[in-house]
Amino acid sequence: DGRGRGAVLAATDTTRAGIEPDRAHVRLMYAQDRGEAPWDGVWHLAGFAVPEAQREARGALRDAILALGGAPVQGGLYASAHAWEATLRDIARAAGTEAYLTTLSCTDLDVGGERGAAAAARLWPLDALADGHRRLADLAEDALGRTPDATHAERLALTVGLVAEFTRAHEPDPLLPPELLPPDWIGARARALAASAWSALAEAEIEYADKVSPAVDVAYAARDAQAARAVEDLRVAALDRGHGPDDRLGAVDLALVEVLDLLLHLT
Repeated sequence: DGRGRGAVLAATDTTRAGIEPDRAHVRLMYAQDRGEAPWDGVWHLAGFAVPEAQREARGALRDAILALGGAPVQGGLYASAHAWEATLRDIARAAGTEAYLTTLSCTDLDVGGERGAAAAARLWPLDALADGHRRLADLAEDALGRTPDATHAERLALTVGLVAEFTRAHEPDPLLPPELLPPDWIGARARALAASAWSALAEAEIEYADKVSPAVDVAYAARDAQAARAVEDLRVAALDRGHGPDDRLGAVDLALVEVLDLLLHLT
């Protein structure tokens, strides 16, 4: 709000949503990478036949299924490797199409004679998804190399660019379990590099904050409860109260505080 030195910078819910990916989505992907979310072998399918008179609602239901990572099998039938029934029912109920939605689950899905990982490769565009993860990995490696000598403003560009690329790589990704992916899947490596880059950026920013503002003193450790409380204190100061130039907290801090907070949710 306002202009010049009297301006107060505060993050709205929309801003926060743009800064960071969905946390539940992030927690799942990193849990999969650590081998902590094994697949139960169950395929989840959904089909619908919404009348033409409800074309708009039909389109909304289809878009929701695709947004949840569903892959079209054929003629209004979609597949997922994750349980999504409750979410789909809620969406269909809100759209007034619950009566037209059918869900089922099975452990044997045959797609043109292919099963398991081979079936997944036919259902989802794995090559395109891998390209997105390669771009993320390249950007993360670049950020890691540039962070030690980066200025406060340059860290903003690196952080926002990395988060944006992370989001682009993962928005279309259904987060298939490792059991359904190629053994050398680039997604896990890209995420590990992104996490390392975020940690390096966060640590560099904390060192900077310690120098320019004694009031902002955060000893960061991603798995330490004391660090979690400190990050939350900084988050409250930067995001919930709003702040002006005297706080020494600017746009860089908005992005980096959110990244700090996100890192604490990776475990």
